[in-house]
Order: sequence, then structure tokens, then C-alpha cells
Amino acid sequence: MRRLRIIPVLLLDGTSAVKTHQFKPARYIGDIVNAAQIFNSKMADELIVVDIGYHQDNPSRPEVIRHLAEECFMPLAFGGGISSVDEAAALFKDGIEKVSINTAFVEGGALVEEAARQFGSQSVVASIDARREADGSYQVYSRGGTRALGIDPVEMARRAEAQGAGEILIQSIDRDGMRKGYDRNLVRSIVDATTLPVVALGGADTVDDLAQVILRDGASAAAAGSMFAFYGRLQAVLINYPRPEERDAAAARANIGEETMAEA
Repeated sequence: MRRLRIIPVLLLDGTSAVKTHQFKPARYIGDIVNAAQIFNSKMADELIVVDIGYHQDNPSRPEVIRHLAEECFMPLAFGGGISSVDEAAALFKDGIEKVSINTAFVEGGALVEEAARQFGSQSVVASIDARREADGSYQVYSRGGTRALGIDPVEMARRAEAQGAGEILIQSIDRDGMRKGYDRNLVRSIVDATTLPVVALGGADTVDDLAQVILRDGASAAAAGSMFAFYGRLQAVLINYPRPEERDAAAARANIGEETMAEA
């Protein structure tokens, strides 16, 4: 049985971990280093940290990044406001394994290509934020979901591959924090458009969501934020991560469902 690759996502604002809904007002969920330590204890596969407060003056950012890298025993990717090869180099020096590049990529810059050439494709993630429009089409947005670019995410995924990215992170703005399941049509369109590994983000609510987007839709990994930050009907803050037996059971259910659909 294929092993599920499951990645928690933490949003950084100052020194705090926060969570958004459709890229809007952030809710405080705790100290980001403490949250990372909990994911360590739960043996998370990887961790993605995105600095959503990068546009603000944050003198503590380098220290927070170094502390995160020191505390994380799993591969760590970092994104948010990376706009130059020098900034990427500083992150790698501080112990980050991958850089996730969004605005500097989707707005037409060459940073993905330059970073891949200098540090290797395996170190570069092309991050794409997309929203479903009223007519059912999808459009790429930049700058934290505030600027529409008039570009289809499929085209952007192809650009990522052409520029040498090692992986694509596709996030549904509409599903962010909503816990209504992934936008599986969006994920499948990106998977079908490129040979790169695709990480799905936005909307996961259950371990079955994670398993299905990987085993049925072809994603390389399933990433989630709210699912791993909140618990119960009242959505109390509780950092969590699926146990191995939960992952295996969800994978088995997803495989059975896939076989049933194929027979039909």
C-alpha cells in the first residue's frame, strides 16, 4: 500500500502561528516554535511554514527561522516574501530544506529558475494560489490572494515545470480554512498538466480527505492547516496529526473506493 505523505502547514505572523479563512483575518493558535515541536513529537512527515506578515517590519524573523530549523527534525519548507536568490540562500544557510516561492514566481519573475539552477530543483517549490471564478474557471492570485493575474493555474503549473521547480504547491483560496474538502477538480487539473510532484492545500477536514486527494487524484502529498490546528465542534486550538493506524485505514478506504469506481 502506498504510504501517505501528509504535511502540516503553519502560518507565521511575527512570532505567532495563526490561521486564516479564505486568506482573511488570522486567528492566533500559539507560538510557532511550540507548534513545530508538537509536530516533531507526532512524527510529521514534513512541515511547511509560510510567513503571511512578511510585508511588515519583523526584525525577529531571522531568529524565528533559525529556531524553527533547529527544532524541526522533519524536512522544513519556508515561504513568504522570498524575492531574491540571496534571500533563499540565507534561508538555506539557516537550515531550511526547501523554499516556497509564490508572488516572485506567479508575477512573472525568474526567481524559481534562478534558485533551481543555483540550489537544485529539489530545493524549490513553486507555490500557486488559485480561486474559482463565477463562471467556473480558475484564476491565479498573488500577494496573499489580493491581486488577480488573469492566468489559469494549469498554465502556471506548466511554467513552474519549465523553469525547473522541483514541486508544485497548489492552494485553493476558496477552501482555505473552510474544512469542506479539497477542490479536487483543481488538484487533478494541476496533476494532469505536469510531471512534477503536486502538493494539495486548502480544505482538508478528515484523514479520508488526505488519502483521497493522494490516492484518487494523484497528488504527491496532502497538506493542511486548520485540520491540524483545531479540534471538536467548538474548534478549540489543539495541534494534532493522524496516527499511523488512522493513515493506513484511510488509505485502505480510498483504495477500496477507487477499485469500486473502476469496476462501475
